[in-house]
Amino acid sequence: MKLNLGCGTKKLHNFINLDIDSSVNPDVCWDLNNFPYPFNDNSFDFIYSNHVLEHLDPTKKLRLFEELYRISKPNGLIELRMPHSSSNLSNSIWHTASYSGFTFREIVNIEKGNASRFLPKFKIKESKLKWSNARQLKILDKIISFFANLSIRICERFWIHWVGGFDEIHVVLEVIK
Repeated sequence: MKLNLGCGTKKLHNFINLDIDSSVNPDVCWDLNNFPYPFNDNSFDFIYSNHVLEHLDPTKKLRLFEELYRISKPNGLIELRMPHSSSNLSNSIWHTASYSGFTFREIVNIEKGNASRFLPKFKIKESKLKWSNARQLKILDKIISFFANLSIRICERFWIHWVGGFDEIHVVLEVIK
């Protein structure tokens, strides 16, 4: 089974489409700030979220990842897209939380003793920055994004603000159970 979190009007075929807004006619109408989610443990092989998590209560980030972990099957994948913390988009009045490569490195560093022992276990399968979503900057985006993704850690630490920040971070997590 596959889950599309916060589908809005972009419902995906062969997914359970979940949204808080009943007017978009989701398969499941649910506020993602309310826990637990209305699914059994180990329900989903794949969970997808496109620019949704940044709208949720930032004090519930840890609980959100615990819940995604709970409803995912072992070795399930969670694909997340959201504005990068350096983006102007992350400062929108509608956005309440921001994410960066560090957010996800912190989540997976349990075995190294760098994160809370209470965090669920994930492995980062893919992590990419996208410099710009503007069509007129497509070529420049490819160049800057290529170099940024050689080392997101170095990019975020040293030169991210020289290029004006990044519009998006895209992460795929594997659930380790």
